[in-house]
Amino acid sequence: MVILAIEGCDGSGKSTISAMLSERMPGSKVIEQSKRVDFLPDLRDFLNGQAGDLILARLIYFLGTNQLSSNEAAENERKGIDTILVRSIYSTKAYHFAYDALYDGDANKSVINDIVASAERSLVHPDIVVFLHVGKEERVRRIARREAVKNSSLDWDSKIMAFIDSEFYKYAAELRERGKAQVIEIDNTNLTPEETVDCIISKIALGKIRAIKRRERL
Repeated sequence: MVILAIEGCDGSGKSTISAMLSERMPGSKVIEQSKRVDFLPDLRDFLNGQAGDLILARLIYFLGTNQLSSNEAAENERKGIDTILVRSIYSTKAYHFAYDALYDGDANKSVINDIVASAERSLVHPDIVVFLHVGKEERVRRIARREAVKNSSLDWDSKIMAFIDSEFYKYAAELRERGKAQVIEIDNTNLTPEETVDCIISKIALGKIRAIKRRERL
């Protein structure tokens, strides 16, 4: 009944790490929101190709995927199933603030803030958020090794990715200050996926979180 989110730029290893982490958390389910096939995948592909021109439309779409993933995680929680989210609301915010800053000079920043704040109210928030950071050169190497169909032109844009990573550092600090989730930050530039998973497992407090949530339901 723990909800854990894995965040990071493209190439940071989220999908690989989430799959391996799920094997270490028996019975857990992985939800990869950016690859949902049940929510207008053709529209997603179109918006991804127009990210710089249709920022707000893309934001609304991905907030929809956030809500679907949140609903699924909440249902898992009711069933006593742990959930691993590959991306959550933090990716949605970071990517769209980056697109707005670099393509539109922050013209939509306040609108994005208001829309996201409204959408967040109906979301189930993760108990644990893992932010994966990776160096520029290693990130590019990893993207180059992926199947071409999995990459977009934005994945290669180091300026955008650097902006997004800076947002993740900011969100991690904010979450720690608020004390609403356990926050783990890992620079996995020089780590294998197995080493990264070992690092996460050594840090997460699954037993403690489960016990707290059980008491809250009593």
